[in-house]
Amino acid sequence: MLKYVLSFDPSLSCTGYAVFSLSEQIKLVEYGTVNTNTVKTKKHNDKLFFIHAKINEIKGKYGEHLQYIIIEKGFSRFNASTQAIYKARGVIESVFPKLDFIEIPVSTVRLKLLGKGSKGKDDVRQWVTESFTLDKVNEDEADAIAVGYCGIMIREENYEQKSN
Repeated sequence: MLKYVLSFDPSLSCTGYAVFSLSEQIKLVEYGTVNTNTVKTKKHNDKLFFIHAKINEIKGKYGEHLQYIIIEKGFSRFNASTQAIYKARGVIESVFPKLDFIEIPVSTVRLKLLGKGSKGKDDVRQWVTESFTLDKVNEDEADAIAVGYCGIMIREENYEQKSN
């Protein structure tokens, strides 16, 4: 049976996403970005509508086989950008109302995958390109891939601990 997990690095300007297959082993099957720079207006509602439409396209490809969603846990740094990220996150959540969402903090991703929670975005991108043998990957795609992979690992570890 096909099983997929979808992960996101939400943003109002460029939301990264990754799709993983859980069939026999964890396999990255698709990744990309939903880039709202092509939206003609700067209005948040137009950008959110665009994000909604693109996420629905992804859902259409994998929908019935999706097991859960992994999303980068938000943090507060600048009020306006934090609010925009949470708007994008709300759109993502509205597309998948029946699936569980797993939030993974950035520091957990960096600690688990890189061995140190204070590593930077370039370190994450380098780890992703090397681990998944990818030629080109932008920061948003790399974050979505790393968050997804880390979330799957954590969920599997928790499942194994409960089974024992």
